[in-house]
Amino acid sequence: MGLNTEAECREEICRWSSSTHTGKTVYYLLSEDFSTLAELLVYRGELCQTRISVMGQSALFALTSGLMFSLCLSSADISTTDPATTAAATTPSATADAEPATTATDKPTTTATAISATTATAISATTATAISSTTVNAKPATTVNAKSTTTATAKPATTVNAKSTTTATAISATTATAKSATTATAKPATTVNAKSTPAATSGPKPNPTTAIPGPKKCTEWEAELATKLAASADITPFLSANTDKLPSLSESCVKTFSNTTNKANLMKLMAELDKVYDILDAGSRHAVFLWIEQLNPKPANGSSWMTVEQLALLDRFLLQAPLSSLKTLADMESSPLCAFFNSSNELWKSLYDLNPAQANVFFTGLRKCSIDVAKAANIAKLGQLACLYPVDANPLEDSSRKKLLELLKNCKGDVKNVYQKLTKSMNVMSFNASQLGELGDAAAGLGMKQLASLSKEAVVGSLSTLSKIEGFSKSQKEALLKAAGVADIISKGNVASLGKLASALDSSALGSIPAAALATAFADSSFAASTAVMEPLQKKSLVLSFLKTKSANEALSILPPALITEMTTKKLQEASALSTELLGKMPWNKGQALVVMAKAFSNLKTTEDFKSFKDVEAVPTANCTFVISVFAKAEHRLLGKSSKRREEVLNYIKTCMSFNSTDKLTANQVNQLGNVLCMFGPAEIDKLSNNNLKEAVDQLRGCGKFEGDVKASLRTKIIDTYGAFETWTFDTVNELQTLASLFNESEINKLSASVDLKETLKNILSQVKEPEGFVPADVNFTPDVTSLKSSFGKIVINLFFKVRRRKRALTCSGITIPTKDLILELGSSSSALTVDQLGCLSNDTFKETVDILGDITAFPMEKLTALKTVALMAYPTPTNNDIAGLKRITVAFTAAEINTYFATPNIDALAAIGKYQDWSSDATVAATAKQIVENFLKSNALNTLLSKDLLALGYLLCAFTPEQIAAVSAAEYSSAASNIGKLKCSLPVLTALKNKAVEAFGAPSAWTTVQMQDIGTLTAALTSAEFSAISKEKMSYITPEAVSLIPPAVFQTLTIDQLRYLGTENLAAVSSQQKASLDTTKALALNENSGATVTPTSAPLTSASASLACESPLAAAIALALTLLALSH
Repeated sequence: MGLNTEAECREEICRWSSSTHTGKTVYYLLSEDFSTLAELLVYRGELCQTRISVMGQSALFALTSGLMFSLCLSSADISTTDPATTAAATTPSATADAEPATTATDKPTTTATAISATTATAISATTATAISSTTVNAKPATTVNAKSTTTATAKPATTVNAKSTTTATAISATTATAKSATTATAKPATTVNAKSTPAATSGPKPNPTTAIPGPKKCTEWEAELATKLAASADITPFLSANTDKLPSLSESCVKTFSNTTNKANLMKLMAELDKVYDILDAGSRHAVFLWIEQLNPKPANGSSWMTVEQLALLDRFLLQAPLSSLKTLADMESSPLCAFFNSSNELWKSLYDLNPAQANVFFTGLRKCSIDVAKAANIAKLGQLACLYPVDANPLEDSSRKKLLELLKNCKGDVKNVYQKLTKSMNVMSFNASQLGELGDAAAGLGMKQLASLSKEAVVGSLSTLSKIEGFSKSQKEALLKAAGVADIISKGNVASLGKLASALDSSALGSIPAAALATAFADSSFAASTAVMEPLQKKSLVLSFLKTKSANEALSILPPALITEMTTKKLQEASALSTELLGKMPWNKGQALVVMAKAFSNLKTTEDFKSFKDVEAVPTANCTFVISVFAKAEHRLLGKSSKRREEVLNYIKTCMSFNSTDKLTANQVNQLGNVLCMFGPAEIDKLSNNNLKEAVDQLRGCGKFEGDVKASLRTKIIDTYGAFETWTFDTVNELQTLASLFNESEINKLSASVDLKETLKNILSQVKEPEGFVPADVNFTPDVTSLKSSFGKIVINLFFKVRRRKRALTCSGITIPTKDLILELGSSSSALTVDQLGCLSNDTFKETVDILGDITAFPMEKLTALKTVALMAYPTPTNNDIAGLKRITVAFTAAEINTYFATPNIDALAAIGKYQDWSSDATVAATAKQIVENFLKSNALNTLLSKDLLALGYLLCAFTPEQIAAVSAAEYSSAASNIGKLKCSLPVLTALKNKAVEAFGAPSAWTTVQMQDIGTLTAALTSAEFSAISKEKMSYITPEAVSLIPPAVFQTLTIDQLRYLGTENLAAVSSQQKASLDTTKALALNENSGATVTPTSAPLTSASASLACESPLAAAIALALTLLALSH
């Protein structure tokens, strides 16, 4: 394709930068030590090719967080400086001219931008870009991104390019390097230009739409809004003229809004804000609710201030109310909630951010005023409340059930639990295809017994519907495939008709499908989607089958993205179709990312590492508040917990804001600090005032995990602020969110158990996702919610049996037996069930819930043993499928039981159970693993094992002896290397596998960077002599998992240069024992990867003494953003 216009080039780059997978690829490359600073040359050509001289830690982040995002701004989005400060187009001084002795470039359309004090970046294109902007306003898409890229450009209120003018902007240096190393020295200036006018220069005065840290709480348009709200004049014209700015309404400005607001104007503003509710900042949403609350004094009798009229005014902002306020509203006699429900259902349709705790309060309130939510007419009004419908033991009438099922189709979250309760009493044995198809998504609620009773005709005839359903578990899918006669379907070439059910096919069935049939199936969106939830063995089987007759290029164009990771790097290197267009389309693993980048970008080189904080310190004092605005939005997780950079950042900010102690901070300053609060130490937290802690809670709960002294200080401060634990309500927990995890289980158990607390904890737990794969402790910020999960489990169990005790009092030697419904509600918190309770499960309950129970990683061995006992009663003669369904429960089997119940394991069963690291955890479990391996090898010779077999074995491979590993084919190992390279086996097994890697790839000294990524943890088994042959440039390509496993005795033999080049991501994986093994010189060399400076942080330079420092606020922000990014990974 020819992309020869600027617009086409811009569109292609934006598409690449905004792709869902680009960030992942970028992260993989940033974790390697290519070094830091680079040039991005975007130019028009045959493919609008992007050329990068890689700068290691910051190059691609600069690309995605700065250059690429600024290119994505349309000309309409580009804001210029205040007209009053814009020089005429013909004025010579309107452009930051290069000094006579220097030249920016020989092309008149180039803007040269200096990025660091050492090297600068030339952007050879018709577009010059601002890598970071100090503008923290406008729509969410334009604010600094705090999640994956540290900074994103908002509307560049300070710098854009002139199409016909050569402009040089110095950012924190005096030299800018263009294509051929020519230099330009630019005068300190803020450069802005329009489409067809020469660039204009203004001072550091910000754009009127820029939110500036400092005493001023409102931007100019916000201040005008606040004034007009209190005036009698109609606010409509103003709102119409500022529609695009409303999403940027700041929390700090809302807090200044008057309590004497013109009612008509208030209603008009709220109507407009409701339209942009989803893209408003979370703090702004909450501030709007608090403002409306202040406008309405609370009644003296303690009832709610919310009337029907106020509920209509609040609209979606109602969900910003504390739970206690909603509860007060719901508990009122003749509650306005009920009158409002009867009068309108428009609000309920749009409550997309409704959580279970809020829904529970609303349903309770509706019942109190005798609104029967089981009637079809009332169900029709529920809107998003239907997604959290509390189906009780009494079955709904057909009309009501149909209406509820209709509403559930509009839900965005998981509503399988509602489906399960709705379909529980259905007799589906006599269902025909039409009746089964009419169930639609609700079919996911059918139990195993119900599915087993379906006829083949009904299942086959309704496949067009069943194959598109998202919520089926693997066991349910297997039951449906069995009923449909899956072998028949595959033999007739109708595999595409299976859609999402295909994820339950075994590897042999998937491997038997010819490439032509697969190509047809992959074109079906449901079948393609099924590959995303397949196990690695299933994916590998599909890829191998496809590649038997298809090329690597065809694979890249036909295979679904989820299968790409199972293409070997060797096969990927055969592809000639690798280009920038593919970068963001596939979820490449690290090794693959290196292959793609090497082919897509031909100009890779290394420059000097950029590890100094001096560029930040050189920013003039007058501009340091702009630097803080960048830090406030920067992702703190990019800096390891032990990084010295955290202390440097904090010291810099203290100096800039002129405070030595946090007890001097105002509430406004606390809000300005943003993510910097996550870097506070115990001293800073201890001295925060209680009021300021409340101001900081919203930000602190997003910081993730707190440990050591910081955790202790924060715990104490929270208790000082919110009172003794015994006085807390569910509202307190809801306000704290994940900060409640700072307290242990015994403390949380002091809270009054209630449905409200249960729903609050459930909501908090649902927001915490455990990271996948290996994450070094130093960069693992996922909060530890073990105490919350345990308390939640106990509350659910207690409330469940309290409600049902009168109806059913089943005992098993005095133990109340858990039911299917209880386990479904508990989910992973079923770990709170006791050993006795688990041992008393009925066979039917176990079979219905084994998908949940078999995958809980928190179960200790005694609970797994209890479940194993139940499993052997439920499956007296278990099949391979039954064993596979048990998953982690199989860890509790003894070697003797394996011989009895698992004598002839197949590879699919091994794949299901082999992914658990427990198999290499202790001698008893290892003995069981050895017995499983022995049984498998009885019918599978070692030299016949294929790559997919090796991959499927997972941690069971750790039970192989060195002699057995030696007999494995080196070629088959190489095809499974990237999967095997993730295992953490014992050192003798890793050594045997490393020897196999040497057999497959040659001597370690010859391993390529791509091969080192594939070899992974096996690198940890290299001897000191073998490590000595690894060049320093390749050290950062050792995976963090491998680094963490290198024996200290070997780690201490690494050279100073090898340690210096280990890379910042790998530094986070170095253990305390490994660090302790190093002498002082080597320890210092290792620490260089953190970007630590030798001299202490100094104060920001004054304007008078900073002759070489750029005075542009944008320059300060860019220099700082790049510094943070360069040092983060």
